[in-house]
Amino acid sequence: MSDNVPNQGSSVLAGGEGGVSPPAELPGPAPTKAPIIGELTGDRACVSCGFNLAGQQIVREPKYGLALVRCPECSTAAALNEYPSLGRWYGRLAFLSAALYLFVLLGMYLATCGIMAGIATATSHDRIRAAARIIAQDHKKQYDAAVLAAAAGTGPTPPAVPGQLTGWEYDMISLAWWETADRSRALGVVSVTNLASIGSGWYLQLSAFSLVAAAAGVVWAVGLCGVRRRRLWLVALLLAAGTAVIIVLIRADSLGASATLQATYAYNLAQQMAGYGSFMAIAGLLLALLYAGMLAGRTIARAVFRFVMPPRHLGLLAFLWTCDGLPPPPSVPSSGRRSPRE
Repeated sequence: MSDNVPNQGSSVLAGGEGGVSPPAELPGPAPTKAPIIGELTGDRACVSCGFNLAGQQIVREPKYGLALVRCPECSTAAALNEYPSLGRWYGRLAFLSAALYLFVLLGMYLATCGIMAGIATATSHDRIRAAARIIAQDHKKQYDAAVLAAAAGTGPTPPAVPGQLTGWEYDMISLAWWETADRSRALGVVSVTNLASIGSGWYLQLSAFSLVAAAAGVVWAVGLCGVRRRRLWLVALLLAAGTAVIIVLIRADSLGASATLQATYAYNLAQQMAGYGSFMAIAGLLLALLYAGMLAGRTIARAVFRFVMPPRHLGLLAFLWTCDGLPPPPSVPSSGRRSPRE
């Protein structure tokens, strides 16, 4: 009976090179490669791992003809033909998100205008104080001379001035004396064109505030990704108008503060001499730097995020690239190898 049983091992090893037969081919047509039909340009999170699929290739699945994108991180296939699952809540959430975005923009607008006006006021304060001291010192010198002349009987008694004269910026100044006073010395200190009266500390202070203005421009550029770069000047114009209005309101309130019919503070008189020129000049410089920050803001933001974030996480910020018509960042470095930080 053993002669009638076929030797299965010998039959398997009979053919093929080295006594091993080639593997049997599976029935059916050979698998075909899915054709590439495009590239995903919008932000879309993977349903499995949450990776942003922006920039991935869209392929046509050969069996069912579905358009899908495969996640490069977990290989999960995400179909592009889906029905909305939020229903009527989608419109409500969209309206709430738009309202919240506008509320944040309004807060940013008021904060930026207030900061620019505050910086302009702060940087002009030292020059106004210096001019106020000159006014107070000249007034004290003239008043002391008038008192001595009246005591010697060579002159009339000067009118009484409220408070004590110390030669500082908050001395009460007689308005009758101010009408005929020599203002050239004080005007030279407070004038915008007199740069010789500005100390090095003022330049250092203004340089630090200029960096703040440029940084604010970068924040605005990122927050307004839907606005093209050539239209950002409209935003800068609105910020300039808001800053000017705040400066006018601040100055109008301070010019008449603590003034009587006969006297007012030396600081108020110095502010009147300064007018709006010093404030508006500084605010204009800061707003110009803010606009420059807007123009270069997205480029700076992309460079910063490339430096601080791993490449595979940059897909979450793909809108910083696509808003300027640039392709989204790759999920791996340009060398084709993953970053060691990952």
